[in-house]
Amino acid sequence: MDYNSAVQNAEDRGLAQGRAEGHSAGIAEEKRNIAKKLISLNIPKEKILEITGLTEEEINKLKED
Repeated sequence: MDYNSAVQNAEDRGLAQGRAEGHSAGIAEEKRNIAKKLISLNIPKEKILEITGLTEEEINKLKED
C-alpha cells in the first residue's frame, strides 16, 4: 500500500467512525427528547423505561431538568 492509499484508507475509516458516532449521539438525543415528552404527559416511569430503553437514572435526571 502506498502512502496516498494509506492516507485515503485512514481518512475513510475516520469519516465512517465519525458518522457512526454522530448517528449514535443523534439516537440517544432523540430517546431523551421522547422521554421528556412522556414525562410532561405524566406517563409512568416504568412505561418510559420500556418505551425509550433509557435507564432509571437517566429518566430521573431528565425529571430534575
